[in-house]
Amino acid sequence: MADRSATVTSSASDRVAMPSPARRWWVLLLVSIAMFGNYYAYDALNPVVDLLRSQRGLDYGQVGMLSTAYNIAALAVLLLGGYAIDRWGTRRAIPLFAAICVAAAALTAAAQNYETLVAGRFLLGVGAEPLIVAATTVLAKWFSGRELGFA
Repeated sequence: MADRSATVTSSASDRVAMPSPARRWWVLLLVSIAMFGNYYAYDALNPVVDLLRSQRGLDYGQVGMLSTAYNIAALAVLLLGGYAIDRWGTRRAIPLFAAICVAAAALTAAAQNYETLVAGRFLLGVGAEPLIVAATTVLAKWFSGRELGFA
């Protein structure tokens, strides 16, 4: 015999109204812009490798370290970033992590020396990976069914 106390019922107070389609698609647009900027900042390194080597005098090892700095930061921050998203919610987490990404991109672009380039890429890793997690969370919360696949 099944335990009736384990049965979950849904009352009107438990249900959350889905936002209007216009609002959900507006959120999708904003999240998409944030993700585009995130991926653009991450991928911007590859097209300028030859310039970094010829104009800045970097060797391939130093260029590789720029990617390594991102990866180390991304791995180090994932658990903390997930905790922050759960604790603060996506409404606060996405602007925070997006701001970190913008600051990282600006630091990298303005870098006058190799150490600042590495710091910028590290900072990008700190913001970018939790931003991806938060964006995925938004999509899962705001879209369902066939819309989720498109989103």
